[in-house]
Amino acid sequence: MEQTKNTQILHPLGLASLVVVSTVLMMFWKARKNAKKNKEKHGGRRISFTSAVMAMNSFPEERNVCDPIINACLFFEDCPCDDDMMKVIDVMLEYERCAGIPTPGNGKNDWSFEKCLNVDREKFIRRIEMDGDDKELHKLIEENFAVNLRSSERNLPWWEILVIQNNGPSGMSAVIIRIEHTIADGFSLVHLFERVLTNEDGAPVTDIIPKSMKRKFQVKDGKFKFFRKLCKALFDSLTLPLSRFDDDVFFCKAITKDMVYSKRKAIVFPTFPFDFIQNLKNSANVTVNDIFFTCFSRAIRDYCIQHDCSILSNNTKKNVQFRALLPVAFPRSKEEIQDTSRVLCNKWVLVPADMGIDHPDIIGHLNYINENMNKIKKSPFAYCARQCQEILGPLLPSKLRKQTLFDIFCRHSLVFANVPGPSSSCIFAKKKIIAAQVFFCNLIPQVEILTYNKQVFMNIVLDPEGIPDSDTIPIYFCKALISLAQKLNVSVPDCVQNCANLK
Repeated sequence: MEQTKNTQILHPLGLASLVVVSTVLMMFWKARKNAKKNKEKHGGRRISFTSAVMAMNSFPEERNVCDPIINACLFFEDCPCDDDMMKVIDVMLEYERCAGIPTPGNGKNDWSFEKCLNVDREKFIRRIEMDGDDKELHKLIEENFAVNLRSSERNLPWWEILVIQNNGPSGMSAVIIRIEHTIADGFSLVHLFERVLTNEDGAPVTDIIPKSMKRKFQVKDGKFKFFRKLCKALFDSLTLPLSRFDDDVFFCKAITKDMVYSKRKAIVFPTFPFDFIQNLKNSANVTVNDIFFTCFSRAIRDYCIQHDCSILSNNTKKNVQFRALLPVAFPRSKEEIQDTSRVLCNKWVLVPADMGIDHPDIIGHLNYINENMNKIKKSPFAYCARQCQEILGPLLPSKLRKQTLFDIFCRHSLVFANVPGPSSSCIFAKKKIIAAQVFFCNLIPQVEILTYNKQVFMNIVLDPEGIPDSDTIPIYFCKALISLAQKLNVSVPDCVQNCANLK
């Protein structure tokens, strides 16, 4: 019998999706009840499953991925002394997660920090002395990216302060606060740094995090429309490990389903004024992150084309898929921030974002990124992904959970993080910080952007063998900034122009 145009038939895939979502929602409800009981039983001190996963090792053992260590590097003309850093250590030990070691309980979702007694504070400081230039300093920092913090011989909480003192006539010294991601994420570490840093006049550093990053997700759609968005976001988050692999552009040649972690190298971008990015942002009426994301995408596109990428060089494929995983942190309440047993935590998820790498025109590329980012901000995907992590994660066998995370990473091209920093110069252990970087070694390349003292400090940590000639990526990035500035009639700083002229 012929169907009329008004007849609505539910597609089998849509029916299957509805069944899956309904089943998962029911599992959510039951798991949340059990989680609440466990929380009451353990006095609320049980750490999140996200933190526990990193303590248990996130990826399959055969992938040989290093421990997740955040390397927060502070650079000085005059290196702080150990006595002044002892005060910093005292502050850090006030935090429950910095004073204890992650310890398993009766199950995967029953971990806590067991306090270390009679800790020798001096053991938290590790010192290296050198006599060279900034290039040699950078090499020493790289060599210490993945130095183990969990050894039984050390028997200390999983963090340290590494001091690299440059005794030469020129060049900087560095203090690297190396802290396991199990203890905290970048968002919560900001609150710790607000206590150990001061402004040059001695006043405390406050409100590093912009107000826009403190807003909670708000529902502005009608109930039915939001429910549809919620179901789609839940389905997308559950099926992310099964999503299509990013296209095999030249940059991604080493990212495969069989990849194994190897030695990492940090490519440091030239430092440039944050005002320049703000001028581009205001002229284009987009966000600062849209500018960074677009220009970095252009840099990867140009890098691939320069290496005769078969996909991008000849335009043989439309809608090239090249995605970044964006760490999205959830705001903390005032009560959490003021509680040293709760402020350090891991309340974040990874959200996929297409980088629009096949756009030939930079303005069209920027508009695409802005539109896509706005959709991501209005989507409940991050909320659903967090619920999946914390509620459904503990239900998975360890091997399946690790394989699931690996499947998510190997399907994407990089991790892209943008961390806020103080807007003016700061003092650490009585010495002025002149520069800063955050380095993080991950399974796939990781971009870290830090804004400090109205300057942008940026790097990408990657596999130098899998991504050859990677030193040229900052050059292509600066060229993209110049191209965008010319379109928007914004003046270009000399430091950006000089970098672009290197090749």
